[in-house]
Amino acid sequence: MKVEFNQLPDHARVWVYAASKPLSQHEKAMIQADADQFTEEWTAHQMPLKASFNILDDLFLVFAVDIAHHDISGCGIDKSVHLVQKWEQQLNIPLFNRLQLEFELNGNVEVGTKARVAELLSNGTLSAQTVFYNKVVANVGELRNNFRIALENSWVYKQLPKQTA
Repeated sequence: MKVEFNQLPDHARVWVYAASKPLSQHEKAMIQADADQFTEEWTAHQMPLKASFNILDDLFLVFAVDIAHHDISGCGIDKSVHLVQKWEQQLNIPLFNRLQLEFELNGNVEVGTKARVAELLSNGTLSAQTVFYNKVVANVGELRNNFRIALENSWVYKQLPKQTA
């Protein structure tokens, strides 16, 4: 059963996918319509899930499930993964690139690799305080409080060469 994203409790689980480029209005409308229907009908072991979907910053696709209502199983998660795979094929936009990093540059969300972040840090374009998008958040509370963090607080910053950071 679909619920509004802002009505989900902090403990609701989340899954964050990132597009390789900002989504157009048409792409967002198509994805949102599919996701609304999907979350309305989403089940795990034939039990309806209290679920929601949101698009953040024209780039991030976020599913959420209130696990206190009913826990989600592997087969339930697989259903959402298949939907994201469908969007990836329909729109010809990578959505599963876990090596892709997202950060703010000049007020815009940019995508890049760890090597690109290291390069931009070393030449002074980025700083330790640059906003970094933390896609490894596990629940709605973390999404609300730790999705946009300073680069220096990210997992990737710890992996950069010391002379870069």
